[in-house]
Amino acid sequence: MSFNYSKLEGKPELSVGCASYQPKVDRGYDDVFRRADKLMYQRKQELKWF
Repeated sequence: MSFNYSKLEGKPELSVGCASYQPKVDRGYDDVFRRADKLMYQRKQELKWF
């Protein structure tokens, strides 16, 4: 989870990445956390454009 402050309005923004365990894909919890982290940073980049 990360917090950004909108440069235009001064309002906080929240970036969240969620992932669930996929038994046929994930070898352990690290794979789930890595996927969630990647999604969070993707969302964070999307918010920079607003």
